[in-house]
Amino acid sequence: MKNMIIAIVVTGTSIATAVTNAAENERVLVAGATGGTGQHIVRKLLDQGYHVRVFVRDEDKARSLFGDRAELFKGDIRDATSVENAMRGIDYVFSAIGARTQDDADPNSGQFVDYQGTQHLVNAAKQQSVKQIIIVSTAGLSASVYKTGGEVRPILRWKEKAEEVLRASGISYTIVRPGGLSDDVGGKTGIRVTQGTYARAMIPREDVARVCVAALKRPSAYNKTFEIVSLPDSNPVIDWDVFYQAPQRD
Repeated sequence: MKNMIIAIVVTGTSIATAVTNAAENERVLVAGATGGTGQHIVRKLLDQGYHVRVFVRDEDKARSLFGDRAELFKGDIRDATSVENAMRGIDYVFSAIGARTQDDADPNSGQFVDYQGTQHLVNAAKQQSVKQIIIVSTAGLSASVYKTGGEVRPILRWKEKAEEVLRASGISYTIVRPGGLSDDVGGKTGIRVTQGTYARAMIPREDVARVCVAALKRPSAYNKTFEIVSLPDSNPVIDWDVFYQAPQRD
């Protein structure tokens, strides 16, 4: 908000223009940009005027999704050097990465993608003095069935370890744990902040992206973890500071 006030006083431009001008000078890296949720994150950042660098393995898919609006960086989240190169000059990081298999021996498993991938992002972010990291995790990590010895899917274990890496990094972070993901249009209902009870409830990917992007540079969202699902028959979130003052989850 401070940058926006300065811009208005100096230039006399509208608030919308001031927001865009402030954002244009800040570079954001999005890992997992071509995934279902990552696509929405990228588009919302672009619409707000940020310079977005998408970290992807499939350049053709990324170009078909974002055209020339985003800067493309081809690399692999499992390769530390690749991540370091992608991080150069970056101010903020979003991660919507996710494993494709429950088999720990598979190189696309949570151990290598979610856990080691997050380690690579955090280490590279430290080198670049990144100001904030926002990641999409998964609901259910605080559910009693997981904490008391119930059946644990490997992806949950590695998602939790990835969160621990981020919390210990010293970098301001926001961890968003969505329930079941849908491709419904977002912005139609409210969003419930929960703690495992509603872990199997649904939420549109677009609303997950809204929560993530709203956390960017918002002090009320710093160093917090939220489990979120849709809240039917209620109005969409308007005051994000109030939303982020909900109790933190662990």
